[in-house]
Amino acid sequence: MKKFVSWLGGIAATVIAGWLVYRVTLPPAPPPPPPPEIAFEGMVIDGDRNIPVKSALVSFEVDGVSAADAYHDLTDENGSYGVKLSGLSKTSNVVLLVQAHGYTDQSKQFTSLIDDNRYDPIMTALPTPAPPTPPRGVALAPARSPTIEVRMRPQYIQKKSIQTFKIEPVQKK
Repeated sequence: MKKFVSWLGGIAATVIAGWLVYRVTLPPAPPPPPPPEIAFEGMVIDGDRNIPVKSALVSFEVDGVSAADAYHDLTDENGSYGVKLSGLSKTSNVVLLVQAHGYTDQSKQFTSLIDDNRYDPIMTALPTPAPPTPPRGVALAPARSPTIEVRMRPQYIQKKSIQTFKIEPVQKK
């Protein structure tokens, strides 16, 4: 019986040693793929004059992310903006807010994201105050008749440098 137990122990030791060698020599698991980058880009346009708006602030608010995290871009000389956000899911809720001096703010909510989310906001100029009334006895120049001008929409030129921000969801306590 002693021989049988020692024989069985030898087999068990061989099997366990073989399993340990197999586990130790396994290649490490491949790293997880990087999170996909979701691009937001477009061109900010002056709706009255049909020209690009330079230096407009384009901000991105992401649900489930700390409000202290700022994801924003300034439009370039072509009115173009571009930001890539990594770590978002296709069902993330992103609000884009556009602000420019002399224009009303514009916003757009993206509820279903695709790889390239293009949005060209048309900005409306804030109303200008009425000119002051001239003093009595001062003649005004006759008003010119308005001319109708048809302008083509400016051509989109993609921004040269696009920033990528990694989204870190807020940890719930």
